[in-house]
Amino acid sequence: MKNSRKLTWVLLILALGIWGIIGFKIYDSTSTTEEFDLAMKVPRDIAGKREIDRYIYVNDVRDPFRYTEPFRKDTTRKSEAQKPAWMPPPLKLTGILLANKQRTAMLEGNNGSVFFVHEGDTLSGTRVLKISGNSVTYLYQKKKTEWVLNNTQN
Repeated sequence: MKNSRKLTWVLLILALGIWGIIGFKIYDSTSTTEEFDLAMKVPRDIAGKREIDRYIYVNDVRDPFRYTEPFRKDTTRKSEAQKPAWMPPPLKLTGILLANKQRTAMLEGNNGSVFFVHEGDTLSGTRVLKISGNSVTYLYQKKKTEWVLNNTQN
């Protein structure tokens, strides 16, 4: 019990000492009358000794967020809506499996993932229409095309 009272008084004195040092530093930094502040090493009367640098903003650059002229459509020509070029799906045919008279196409994606699809299945917008012996007919973006299985056997 006596040890805890002694420890409390020691900690209290230590805390008061630390706060006293902090208070003294604040008081000392605000009451200095010297020409130079030794802590910062900058003259106190800097505004009277030196001219203030100023930047003058010149508005000669177009603001990208302000539209001063409305967008005008060219009415002299008929603009034709250009369709983007058709790109095949990001899949390739890697094999055709036959089990119990049911064919399964093995497709490989760009990232190496493998998918097994049957006739009528849809995979990322690609609908498999027909699976034959060495080709798969599919519908992608309203265009009917087919993959042909490459035979690279030796």
